[in-house]
Amino acid sequence: MFSAADSDLVLDEIGDKVLAAIVRATNGARDDWAEVCTWRPDWVAEMFEREKAGIIHSRIWFRLQEQLEGVANVNMQTREPHRDLVVQTIGGRSYAFRVKRHSQTDRISSYSTRSDVAYWTGEGMPSFPGMELVNLAAGYRWDNEANAMGETVISYREGKQNVLWAYVLDEGQAGAEPITRRPLEPTLPQVDLRRAVDEVQQGGAP
Repeated sequence: MFSAADSDLVLDEIGDKVLAAIVRATNGARDDWAEVCTWRPDWVAEMFEREKAGIIHSRIWFRLQEQLEGVANVNMQTREPHRDLVVQTIGGRSYAFRVKRHSQTDRISSYSTRSDVAYWTGEGMPSFPGMELVNLAAGYRWDNEANAMGETVISYREGKQNVLWAYVLDEGQAGAEPITRRPLEPTLPQVDLRRAVDEVQQGGAP
């Protein structure tokens, strides 16, 4: 029985052509962002984090279009405020990607609209065996101190912050396929047990 928690199966079905395109698009956007920072550092210094992310995401999307133009099983959908990259497998299963900035603990952020919640929880998505739609996040680790893009990351979650698996992707030697995948250990939330017990005893929610 298919499970999106099986990362090896998911990544194998997506295939190296699409994964390599994500890596190359992110690498290109990393160069674009560095150029912006060099060109007008004073502008960058005044930007909100969402403004920085907006510039980077638009460049990743542009470069994804360049990489995947004409690929038969790939559909790139733009419906403001979302951009979705959808890959359909030969068997009928589909994988959708949204470009996301990942924190160092793989947290992501977005406005929690109804459609946003549905995307990250899988609510209302096709679930007939062999025809499932799996929603993923693809993008980059963000180094807040350096104001810079880090490694290319792909992740699957059931709920926006409930990460089941995440991988760093790299093209490997000389940009040759297949690309390399390095699993990241999910970061569990830190819980203050003493505080939680106190809250329960006082009738509050932990």
